[in-house]
Amino acid sequence: IDQSRAVADRIRLAVQESATVKTFLQEHGSIRTEITVSCGLAENDFTQNVEQETLIDSANKQLKVAKENGKNVVYPLADKRPAA
Repeated sequence: IDQSRAVADRIRLAVQESATVKTFLQEHGSIRTEITVSCGLAENDFTQNVEQETLIDSANKQLKVAKENGKNVVYPLADKRPAA
């Protein structure tokens, strides 16, 4: 999950710092000056037969936590693991 978190964080930062996004927002009269990206991650070690829906549900729960904790973040955080 650490590699997935690193990729998601790079995407989040790229959107946050994108001049193209900022220009688009200005050109279209948006009152927002930036767009945030929140990501929820889930993992499967493939030693158990986990249903695809279960994995998606786990990622959605992590996304909800990310949005509830300030947005523009990737969950679970590096020092936290999702509950089983």
